[in-house]
Amino acid sequence: MLTLIFLIVYLTSFITGYGYDSIVFALILILSFIIGVSHVILFFARRSYQGDQTFQVKKKKRRLERYRNIVNYLTPFILLGMLYHFWQREWVLATIIVIVLLFDRMNELIRANK
Repeated sequence: MLTLIFLIVYLTSFITGYGYDSIVFALILILSFIIGVSHVILFFARRSYQGDQTFQVKKKKRRLERYRNIVNYLTPFILLGMLYHFWQREWVLATIIVIVLLFDRMNELIRANK
């Protein structure tokens, strides 16, 4: 309980010190970096198991598909956060790019789940 109170007080002072916008921007940047790296790692991991059909590899492929689905479903939320941030900063070109990426990702999710 004491740790939770300390954490709340620390986060409150941190947010007031740096400002809400810079913390949201840093969080969006970190999450987008993690999502991007995850996509690359999952792509190469799937490629490395592509030709093998043993039981162990099939289990690994199913696990990779599960991770890929998680990353694919989290990506639109990160893109929405980026869209909000760029919209607030009035960066028109970045907003257009994020909208195109968001529609592409949503279209891919809809196509994969049919």
